[in-house]
Formats: sequence, C-alpha cells, structure tokens
Amino acid sequence: PRVAVTESAVLSADATALGKLSMSLSEPGAHRLQSLTRRNDVSHMAIIAGGRMIGVEPFAFQSETAELTLSELSPKQVSQLTEVVAATPTGAMISLVPSQTHVFPGRPVTVDVFVSGVESLRTFQVTMAPVRGGNSGSLLIEDVTIDTTRSDYVYGNLEGIAAPDLSGVRLGGVLFSGGVDATEELYVGTFTYMPSADAEGEFRLTVRAGERASLLWQADNTPVAFGVKSAVITVGNEIKTTTDR
Repeated sequence: PRVAVTESAVLSADATALGKLSMSLSEPGAHRLQSLTRRNDVSHMAIIAGGRMIGVEPFAFQSETAELTLSELSPKQVSQLTEVVAATPTGAMISLVPSQTHVFPGRPVTVDVFVSGVESLRTFQVTMAPVRGGNSGSLLIEDVTIDTTRSDYVYGNLEGIAAPDLSGVRLGGVLFSGGVDATEELYVGTFTYMPSADAEGEFRLTVRAGERASLLWQADNTPVAFGVKSAVITVGNEIKTTTDR
C-alpha cells in the first residue's frame, strides 16, 4: 500500500456532518492524492493515527477545491483524526463563537471568529461553509464585519487591510509587513445570521474547507495547518441558555 495523505499535507479538518470529516489539503498533498486516485480505482482509505490503523473507510476527493472527505466514521475516529491535525507544532485553530446558542426565529445572532496557536501571523481568510441542519426554515447570512477597534483584534493598531466580504460570506486581513503572534485566541471578525420566521432546530456553522477558501499564513507566506471549532445554534420559541464571549 502507498501513503496517500500525511498529517503534514492537511491544512484544516472539520467534522462537516455526522460520521464525516472534511480536510483541506496543501497543494503538494492534493497533487499526490489526485495522482494516486487517477491511476487506481479506489473508494476506501486505510486510516492511521498515532501509529495504529483505526479503520478502512470510504472517501471522496474534490481536486478543484483540494478537499478530502472521509465518511462512515465513528465519533471516536473523528476525534482521533481531528486531534492529529490540531497536534501540529503550532496547534493552530479557527474558532466560531456565537453570541447565543439558542435564539428565537427572526432574531439575529452574531458569530465571532477567533484564531489561536499561530506565530508570526500576517494573512488570514475565513470563509463560511453553507449552513447545515435545522428541522425547518433557514439560517441566512445577513452581515460580515471586522471590528478593528476591539482590544482583542488580531492586528491591533498595526497597519494592514481588513476585508469583510458579504457576497462571499468570508472575511480576511493582511498586514503590510511583519506578523503577530496569535498564540492565545484573538478576534478576526464577525458573521451575523438571521433565522427565518419558520426556522426551527439545530443549525450547524463551520468553516469552508479548501486552500482557496480559508487560510492562515505566516509573515514569510508559509501556510499554517489549523483545526476548526464549529458552532451549533438552536432556533426555537423556547430559549434555554446563552453564551457570551
């Protein structure tokens, strides 16, 4: 058997649905996997974590977005694989933190985005994946903002560009020179969502995988592998709890 993907080729990983793990691959990693799958008709991949094989599972690979998706995973397998990616030398993470975890239909909810575990961060981009879940209705994007006046804003008072993009459901920033150490959680922007009047159930928010969609780059333009902490927002007429950051 040949090694198709190693942890060094994984830029980010996120559990996109029950039993599924989506991974964004680096350009060399995506090229290697594409080459192997082109020459061989394969549908399953042996998974090794911590030096042990933990399963042989189905996979799908989208070469145009460099996205590898493993399916039919157990919760334990998802946890093991996510930990492998998060256990990079930096332990970099992109975290989504909603202002509330339970909201009424028709009431907006904000989701702050934080980065951590990155040294000499110069460039970031966070693109949201399509919202999944819910028993009815929808959770629609309403606004994208970057509050550069916040005391925990990643670039502080340094000169750079902050670029919210509502149409692309993404936000980004870049310093004109140098980088900052975002070893602790630092703020990079906010997404605002609006539940429709008929929205009900649990809606899942996560970061879109793919090297062209979300990225963390150091001052020398070296890409940094990162994990993702997703968010779940429950919409209904009964509010049980809130979380504030």
